[in-house]
Amino acid sequence: MKNNAHKLLSSAIILFVALNAFSQVTPILNFDATTGNYTSGMCLIDNYIYGINSYGGEFELGTFFKTSIDGTNHEIIQSFNDSSLSPQSIVEYNNDLFITTSYGSNFSGNIFKYSTTTEQMDTIFKFPKYFFNPVIKYINDSMIWGYASSLDDEGNIFKINRSTNELNLVYSFNNEDDGTVPSDFCIVNSSIFVTCYGGGEFLFPFGDGTFGYSGCIVKMDLNGGSYEKIFDGRDSIGTQPNSLTVTDNKIYGLFNSAGNDLNGRIFSFDKDGSNFEIISNINNEGRGKLILSNDRLIGITYESVYQYNLATMEYNDLLELTFDKGWGATNIIMINDSTYAVSTFQGGSNGNGAIILCTIGNEPEIVNQLSSIKYEVEIYPNPASSYINISNTGKTTFNEIAVYNSLGRLVLAKPLNNSSDRVSVEGFNNGIYLIKLFNNNTVITKSVVVD
Repeated sequence: MKNNAHKLLSSAIILFVALNAFSQVTPILNFDATTGNYTSGMCLIDNYIYGINSYGGEFELGTFFKTSIDGTNHEIIQSFNDSSLSPQSIVEYNNDLFITTSYGSNFSGNIFKYSTTTEQMDTIFKFPKYFFNPVIKYINDSMIWGYASSLDDEGNIFKINRSTNELNLVYSFNNEDDGTVPSDFCIVNSSIFVTCYGGGEFLFPFGDGTFGYSGCIVKMDLNGGSYEKIFDGRDSIGTQPNSLTVTDNKIYGLFNSAGNDLNGRIFSFDKDGSNFEIISNINNEGRGKLILSNDRLIGITYESVYQYNLATMEYNDLLELTFDKGWGATNIIMINDSTYAVSTFQGGSNGNGAIILCTIGNEPEIVNQLSSIKYEVEIYPNPASSYINISNTGKTTFNEIAVYNSLGRLVLAKPLNNSSDRVSVEGFNNGIYLIKLFNNNTVITKSVVVD
């Protein structure tokens, strides 16, 4: 039985990689001392990528640049100086670009607005003194939402009224147990969900014998009230959450690592904050934010570009980065349904990183058919202590289960008898386990925490 499980899993993964790997990788901009490096954000407008580099440029304090997607035209729009330096985020709204800087001569960050029509750049907001590292998440005609840090807290969620320029702190993080250092958030209906890179209930060990906080995911209302913790990160399960992406049915996110296990984790939960679940490992430490492309989540590590297919619930690496074209990914954006731009901070022809375009090859019709299949499989309780129930209400019948620990070792393989089955996990060590369900043509992946 174990051999059959391995055989089915391997053949499915090999097929998926062969059909989805990038067929073309093209460097379009190689960074140097003038252009700067370490790209912290990119936007696409009219066949131009607009980006911000945190370092380098004329004053070595960061740059704002644009480059055509065909690689023929590059321009440094602004080199930042000590009055406002180290750009943090860039967001597009109605063909205008809004850029934040970390701090400057006023000991705080600023917001700039750049018109792609008039090519004029203006300072539109100066944060109060000692208000650092602002990042814009949402913007509309009336409001700017973002997150930052200050001397008075360990991170905050803020909003700015664009008519009155009034800054309002929606929530300030001050308690380690409740989470600190917001790294992303999303607004869904009347709730705000926040990933806290620091704080939380649990510590995890660093390799040097010290310990760090694992982070957590929290929920609050639009005024910062009704605070509720959704999930605490922990060693071997997921630590340092750093991304949230909203789909029609779920919210997906990324743990950068899992403590001593440096491989990241992709997680999901319902839009009311319930049913938190680890759904996949990734094959390295996570970087940047997940982006949604059709029915796929696309993400980066230092060394690769990967995808998680939401329809088939399968993970695979799309591209292994190489030093000659660019290594050490920092950011990714979608150019179209099959092409992505990836920024790196090392490698390329000058050694300072590059922007590379990556194009996925055409997918055969069979893959599109598989992508439309929806599997209605529930595994509960999660976390589990002695057993898990497997409930399948979909049309596909699964006849075999294989369970793998966080090291990828097979710990259980057995047949499934019907649409509802109970599987014992007694004797399993605490941690995250990947569950593969098989039939003759399909493999799907779920996960469960044994605690």
